[in-house]
Parts: sequence; structure tokens; C-alpha cells
Amino acid sequence: MQLNNNTNTVAETADTEPNQEYLLKWAQYYGKSGWNIFPVAYGSKVPLKGSNGLKDATCDPEKIQGWWANKNNIGMNCGASKIVCVDCDIPDGEANFKALPGYEPFETLTATTRSGGKHFLFLAGDSRIKNSTGTLAPQVDVKAEGGYILVEPSHVFKDDKAGAGGYQFDAYIMPIEIPGWLERLLKTEPVKPKAKLNKTTSSLMGNDFPCNEDNKDKLRQAVRNRIQRENCSSEGAWFELMCCFRSLIYECDWTDEQAWGLFDEICQWAGMGNYDYDSNRKRWDVDDYKAVDGKTYKSLLDDYYKNIALRKHHFCVVMPAFYVLMRLLFSCV
Repeated sequence: MQLNNNTNTVAETADTEPNQEYLLKWAQYYGKSGWNIFPVAYGSKVPLKGSNGLKDATCDPEKIQGWWANKNNIGMNCGASKIVCVDCDIPDGEANFKALPGYEPFETLTATTRSGGKHFLFLAGDSRIKNSTGTLAPQVDVKAEGGYILVEPSHVFKDDKAGAGGYQFDAYIMPIEIPGWLERLLKTEPVKPKAKLNKTTSSLMGNDFPCNEDNKDKLRQAVRNRIQRENCSSEGAWFELMCCFRSLIYECDWTDEQAWGLFDEICQWAGMGNYDYDSNRKRWDVDDYKAVDGKTYKSLLDDYYKNIALRKHHFCVVMPAFYVLMRLLFSCV
């Protein structure tokens, strides 16, 4: 992205709510600079209702013109824009980040968030960095492949997390290539525990469950069956579902993007107007398996095959009875 001081000629303070024209001007600037952006509901960090969130991100000028004909915040798809963002929350995130082993001072594109935290932006280059929440350091998140951030001049209303405020770059400079010391830390991933196997389905399915539309449809139908049967409205039920989908990464070699994409799609369908992409993604990135209790994608497949067997059973019971009834009716004619 080619940032320059000319952008600041119409800059507003982070405390000032931007108007629609100002948001459009920035959105067009990001698109021309190669950042893939998408609309986020104004006053929040949640993608527009009915949209596909960061999956809609683009540099296309016509789409950008259409989206920001209305007053919307600006979300930037980090992975698609080849950006790694180190997100330091208050009060100690920035200090924890600078206390990392091997830390070396740097000067890169930096933004102040509405809560007073910092976004340090780096060019990803050929690095494939994953999102993480608090893994690099306490109160330090990483937004990269599959993640997004709000960018200037987005404005968020007061909520239970922070007061009202905007996002604003500290200085209009180019982001630098991700430093070697930071790249090494981000690529050093902890060993992730595998969830326990469900023996019933393990013997039936083995470990071969590739990412294709047929298998995705099985999981979609399994979740629909479970929701119809159990409602699944509790936090615990949705956390269990999340763990089932995360197990696809460790047991079936699905990529994080593939597993998250399907889970996110189902959450949007089930959550309707109450869907919150940002909080959902943060839960996904926590990578907490303490509450799994042996639940993996195979438990969903158990539900899928049991439902098929139940339908076959009903067919085998109902059809003979229907046939006998028809014979009796015709014999009386």
C-alpha cells in the first residue's frame, strides 16, 4: 500500500465521527493501493448483515463505490492483503510485545485503536502466518490469514468493552517486511493436543475424510439435524460444535481456512441476525480443547449416519403398512 502524507490533508481526529463521503474516499484509496476491503456495520466491528464478511473483500472499484454509497466502517482482509497485524490490547499488550525474546525496535505503519491499543502492520511477503489470540504474548493477538481489522477512519460506538472512538494511523508511512525475529516467533507453533476419537465412527470411517463438497454437505446436514433435535442455543453446545470442526484440522488435514470457512458458514445460517463474526473468530483462535470431552467431527458423522438409518427404518416400517392398507382399500372396491 502506497501511503503518503497527502492522505492526511482531509484527516479527521479519531474522536470525530466520519461522514459517508470521507469513508468512501478512504475505501477507494485502500482499493487503489491493493488492500482487500469489505464493509462493516458502522459503529461496530461486525460485517454487514447478510454479507460474507471478509470473504467479500476486494479491490474492485465498482463494488467499493456501491458498498460505501452508504455509511459503513472499513474492514481489511489481512491475509488477502498480504498483511500481518500485531494487535496489542490495553493495558499491557504493547509492553508484553516489546518484551518478547529477540525483540528489535522497528518503524512500521501503526494505528491506534478506539480503545487506545495499537495495530502494528507488516508486509507478510511469502510468510504464511496464522491468526492467534494471546498466543504470542498476553493481550497480544495476531491477525493474518483468515483475519481482519478495522482501518482508518472506521468508528465504533461505546459498548461494554470500550468507549466510542475511531481507528487512526499514527503516521502515514509504509509497512515494513515482517522482521525475521517476529516471523520466527509466529511460525513456532505449540504442539496442539488432538481431541479424543469417537470409537464408534472411527471404526466405520477410518481417518479418510477429505475436504470436498460431499463431506461438507454431510456435516451441514448433521448440524441441521442436531439443531432441530436439541436446539443448540447454549454457549456450551456451540463450543462443542466449534471443537468438532476444529478437529478437522488435526485429524483430516483440512486447512484452518477450510474448517473455519464451513463452521463460519453454518454459524451465519444458524445465528441469523445475532451472528457476531469477530467474537466467533476469537473463540476459534483460542484453540482450547479442555471442554471437548471426546467430541470431534466424527460425532457429527455419527449423527448424520444415525439419521439416515432412522429414515430407512421409518421407510421400511411405513411402506409395508401403506402397501397393506392400499390392498385392503382396493379389495373393497
